[in-house]
Amino acid sequence: MKFQYKKKELKNNIPYTLTVKKSNKHIYIYIYKANKIITMCSTNTKTIKNIAEPQKNSFHKIKKLITTIITILKARNIYQLQFNKNNYPFKCKLKLIYESLKAQNFISN
Repeated sequence: MKFQYKKKELKNNIPYTLTVKKSNKHIYIYIYKANKIITMCSTNTKTIKNIAEPQKNSFHKIKKLITTIITILKARNIYQLQFNKNNYPFKCKLKLIYESLKAQNFISN
C-alpha cells in the first residue's frame, strides 16, 4: 500500500496519538488529540465514531480499515502523528502507519 500526501504541519502543534489494541479477533484503533479520543475504529463494530458517519461498507479487512483512517486524517489535514509503540512515542508519518502495524503483526499479508 502506498500513501501519497503533501507535507503539512499540525495546527497549533497539538500532538495526536494513535493507539492500537488487539483483543481476540478484533482490533481497536484509538486516535487522541490532547488526551481526548477523537476517533475510535474497530473491526468489531465496523464503524468510525466521533469523526465521520458510520461507513456503509463493512471493514472485513484491516487494510481497508487503515486506509479509511488515513483518508479521514488527510481530510482533516493531519499528516503526522505520535505513534505509540509499547508506550514509547515517536513521530510517524501516515504512510508508515501501515508498515508499523504490519511489523507488530496487527496486519497480515
